[in-house]
Amino acid sequence: YSRIIINIISKIMNLKLYPIAIKTISLILLIFSTACSTITVEDYKDRTPYFAIEKFFTGRVTAKGVFINRSGLMQREFEMIADGKWDENDKVLTIEEVLTFKDGEIVNRTYVITRQNENTWSLESEDLVGVGTIKSSGNALNWKYTLKQKVGDAVYHLDFDDWMYLYDDNTVINKAVASWYGIHAGEVILQAIKLN
Repeated sequence: YSRIIINIISKIMNLKLYPIAIKTISLILLIFSTACSTITVEDYKDRTPYFAIEKFFTGRVTAKGVFINRSGLMQREFEMIADGKWDENDKVLTIEEVLTFKDGEIVNRTYVITRQNENTWSLESEDLVGVGTIKSSGNALNWKYTLKQKVGDAVYHLDFDDWMYLYDDNTVINKAVASWYGIHAGEVILQAIKLN
């Protein structure tokens, strides 16, 4: 994008159309600043159904998903089974998750999710670096955490911006974007179903 902008500005300057150049640059900057605006979970406050994390993840949830690499190629496919228990007294949700990849790899994780206030939760797991956060509003959850991801013999710390949307009482659509030191690494897309 920056190369396109520079080419446009160079052509305008060569034509000595300085007043037009200033207006054009201002317009381009406005368009790019609008396009890069950040969505927050509060943008979903009026959406329904309301996503109560402790309600959806208590009991068994299954999912099927894919990992898409930064080039846009679907690289891995997996299935997930998650069993959740809600402790009303301590306001703690514990999720035991099993990921089974089509290449045969199986990953077990335990998440401990603790309510901090009405719309904020802390997220802990042995596979995370530090403590993650979950924010809720309307039909959306936004999880932010750093995952220890094993690739071959190396372990990378991937930052996830993870969005879940409650489609109906038993269905969640999930898109999680992974980055490594600010560089886009790929994304996970899945559909989760709550079993009655």
